[in-house]
Amino acid sequence: MYQYIDSKNYKHLICIIIGGSENEKNIHGLAHVGEHILLFPCFEEDGKDESFSTFGYTCIDHIFLYFTSQNESSLETIKNKIEDRSVIRADKVEIAKHQVICECENLKDEIASNEEKVRFITDNRITNFAAGNVEDIKAITEQNISEWLDGIINEKRMFFFLLEEYSYASLQNLCVKHNPNQCTSKQQETVQLLYMNKQKQNRYKVEIYVPLSLICEKDKYFWQLLDEHYIKNYLSKFTKQIDVSEKFFAYSERYLLISIENALPDLIPKIVRELRNSSDWGKDMSYENEKKKFYYQLMMAHDDRESSNMDIINAVIKELIYNIPFIDIDKDFDLLESVGDYVSAEIQESLKKNIKIVIS
Repeated sequence: MYQYIDSKNYKHLICIIIGGSENEKNIHGLAHVGEHILLFPCFEEDGKDESFSTFGYTCIDHIFLYFTSQNESSLETIKNKIEDRSVIRADKVEIAKHQVICECENLKDEIASNEEKVRFITDNRITNFAAGNVEDIKAITEQNISEWLDGIINEKRMFFFLLEEYSYASLQNLCVKHNPNQCTSKQQETVQLLYMNKQKQNRYKVEIYVPLSLICEKDKYFWQLLDEHYIKNYLSKFTKQIDVSEKFFAYSERYLLISIENALPDLIPKIVRELRNSSDWGKDMSYENEKKKFYYQLMMAHDDRESSNMDIINAVIKELIYNIPFIDIDKDFDLLESVGDYVSAEIQESLKKNIKIVIS
């Protein structure tokens, strides 16, 4: 997907558009078709002799475009064609529609399964999904795409970054307006299950979704990262096939995702019980030792970041789309001392409220 991502022989341009399918309004699939059209400049006649690579995706809350070329001037041309709207033509609209419809039809079962999962996790608060609706896509016109791109540019929701010239400090100067659209999750203590596979199995993939509040402050986010480390390492005594990460469906739809592979059926209630009793973990786990391990992992990641464009891309998306600050372990070392030797009160509370479990 990210071809030549760390090749020194190529230049790398990314474009992030705030607002994906959630900004489509009445035409479900408009953002997805728009994404395909915005990737077309790589395949113009005037670039046929040049080695390009491109990749893109559409989410509920943003669109991501990735371009590589050996010539920086070619990437500038691509950027200009998008910004001056010349990328949009009637024939390209029809090609993009055909591509998206084929994608929707070929991945129909997978798309339906993913949408069912998102509806369950978010209490049906999300209406337009990234793939789109085939009948709506068929009716999309050149004017629809033009108005869609005009709105993005006029509202200043499009951001370009040349990775070779990127610095984390430059991101701090961006003023991005977000619509929090904060949704209140159920506050009662509940555990809800969704079985994606109706057939009985010996082992399952388990995804546990824990609602997160909006965190934009660096110290609070640092503690959340440490909480993720605590949870993963504490639960590893039950299974080594576990991962803990953040999952975002939209700006205000944030979750802690605990993923377990090859889980036996009786493991699920044990894990839920332990999560609800996170305040007692200090009896079995040394938080001081875990903080040292966490700091060491951050240091290792920091060493790799100097040569990794993927780390830059991930940091840009988190900061730009979700207001999550970049943590520089050299400059932010004092944050390690500011957090407590326990799972934060916010996460402890979330682990007791409205947990959603997807079993497949």
